[in-house]
Amino acid sequence: MALDTRYDPPRLLICDRNHGPKGRLLHYDLDGNFIAEVVTGLGMPTAVAIQGDYVSVTDLHGRVVVLDKDNTIVAVLGYNADPATRMNFNVPQDKWIEGIFNGTHGSYWDKDGNLYVQDWNVSGRIMKLVRVK
Repeated sequence: MALDTRYDPPRLLICDRNHGPKGRLLHYDLDGNFIAEVVTGLGMPTAVAIQGDYVSVTDLHGRVVVLDKDNTIVAVLGYNADPATRMNFNVPQDKWIEGIFNGTHGSYWDKDGNLYVQDWNVSGRIMKLVRVK
């Protein structure tokens, strides 16, 4: 859950990863009233991070989805197409692939627009995705 400052007034943006077969994001007002379903089909969203008009959504299916202010998907980063290593907590470090995630669990934007991604793994892994100008 995060405070979605892309709107005025701000809203709560909530990950709902166990709703049916497809995960979704929901908006609530600050009094806890449901506003809308923001987007569906995100797999198992675990967390969101907001920078300006963009939100990164980490997904246990091994990817990061970036949405714009209209909540349109503008990028999918680090997608893991291998079902043996996607959503797998026990992938050994020698099997990690740079830029490919096993199961993202959190992210954070720095002031320059670089994105730091926490990968869900027994050994722990943080990747820095550098913004291209």
